[in-house]
Amino acid sequence: MREPVVSVVTTCFRGMPYLRECIESVQAQDWPHVEHILQDAGSDDGTGEYLASLNHGNLFWRSEPDSGEYEGLNRALQRVTGDILIVLNGDDALLPHACSWAVKHFAAHPEAAVIYGDEHIVDGESLHISDFIAPDYDLEQLLCVEIVPPAQAAFISCEKFREVGFHVDESMTDCGDYEMWVRLACRFPFVHIPEFVTMYRWHDNKSRRPDEVVNHVSAKQYVLDRFFSEAGNMARYGHLHDRALAGLMLWGSESCFWMGAHDAAREYLVQALAHAPEPQKFYKYFMKTVDDRPDFIRVLAEFGSPDLLAAAPEDFAHALG
Repeated sequence: MREPVVSVVTTCFRGMPYLRECIESVQAQDWPHVEHILQDAGSDDGTGEYLASLNHGNLFWRSEPDSGEYEGLNRALQRVTGDILIVLNGDDALLPHACSWAVKHFAAHPEAAVIYGDEHIVDGESLHISDFIAPDYDLEQLLCVEIVPPAQAAFISCEKFREVGFHVDESMTDCGDYEMWVRLACRFPFVHIPEFVTMYRWHDNKSRRPDEVVNHVSAKQYVLDRFFSEAGNMARYGHLHDRALAGLMLWGSESCFWMGAHDAAREYLVQALAHAPEPQKFYKYFMKTVDDRPDFIRVLAEFGSPDLLAAAPEDFAHALG
């Protein structure tokens, strides 16, 4: 019986110097059947010269301009020949056992479309910062943006991916992985195995801006609007509509909060009020960003659902009257 081939797909643009570590991590895999398909968007930072200097028999690379990340990714996907797929960013890296780990767990869970693990988080110097233990899988929580599987630690069954369309949606400019997760999750189960399989590189938040969160939220709302506009999905999952929109706005608030953009975080909390957000998560960020703002308190008192108001923390409930 033929052993599974694992396809590692990497897209990059001006990926140096981190691309070296990415490629070396794929070459260091202890599973013997791995192909690395790399699509560079015509970098001018020495990426092409570096790739041309390599002599890895399982590295298949191209360097050519594209219209964006997702066009490049689709070009790479067209060249996949394996049974199991992972999309690995050019600045991230696999742990040496990652591909054999995926093969083992897909053999144990043949029904799964996606099997994902956990991540070590490293800085720009590849020094360990912290760990991300991924949440266990739950379809409703995925649809409602309450959990986000770590893409860099997620292996995908190529067979099942082909059944829902072996591509990412090029009409999107952001969060294509979320659209792909939703497409797969509505047909097949996901499985979380709590073991570390990748190193995810964390770049300083100073380089990130609240307008990036706006783009992320808009992209995910586009996915949700399209999903719930389909009659079959609405019949089956319509009861999750408000919860999903609330979850998205809370996710936006959380993202802005960690950037230090408290005004933007408050704005997303206000938008969440229209969809009866889950109280515990709402108040987690409300209490951190409210800053004794009486106008914000009045908004909550006026538009918060009875259940949300009833769940207010004791040291804050008096302000709501």
